[in-house]
Amino acid sequence: MGDYLDFIKHDFRNITSNPKIALQMALTIRTRAQKYLLFHEIFIQQPYHWLVERLKPNTTVLDIGANIGDTPVYFSMFPTVKKVVAYEPVLKTYLEGKANINQSPYKTR
Repeated sequence: MGDYLDFIKHDFRNITSNPKIALQMALTIRTRAQKYLLFHEIFIQQPYHWLVERLKPNTTVLDIGANIGDTPVYFSMFPTVKKVVAYEPVLKTYLEGKANINQSPYKTR
């Protein structure tokens, strides 16, 4: 949580010191906060853990609305998942998700 607060403080200083970029920085803060919350939800709270426990070996997971790739990476962590097929219709989000998946040690086999 400290890292999150540090970048919020840093961005707040930038917003208050240069009003011309206030809107852009505010949107960046919102985006960063949303990504942090997604990470926290998927990997810390683990709302899909109940499902993972019930998967049979060699399961293929279909993720419709893959967003930034957090959920496909999460499912790829488990040995019962053979393959993850992820679909994200928003091009910018798709490209970010693809990059996140490619950087992950857990490939969507």
